[in-house]
Amino acid sequence: VTRIRQAIEKRAGLHLLTAAALVPEDQRTEAVDLLVESVRGNRRIDWAMFGALQYLTELDLGRDGDAWRAWWLRARDSWFAPPAERAKPDQPTFGD
Repeated sequence: VTRIRQAIEKRAGLHLLTAAALVPEDQRTEAVDLLVESVRGNRRIDWAMFGALQYLTELDLGRDGDAWRAWWLRARDSWFAPPAERAKPDQPTFGD
């Protein structure tokens, strides 16, 4: 995530995309926080930030920073959460 921040500050799009591709799973929320907070939509570096957001979230919300911020506000706490463990039923089900 530090490398993403550095790439944004230096306006280094290729470095930003590379750093996003290397973000560990446990730091994806922090990375998206930074990208959503930083993206404006009208600078060259924003194109790389939109690409990084798409890569990290596997979504395409277009090139609108406000749309990304609104979505992230709703999805942040659950988007990267691991799936809940399914409780095993007391009775076997068809196919088990």
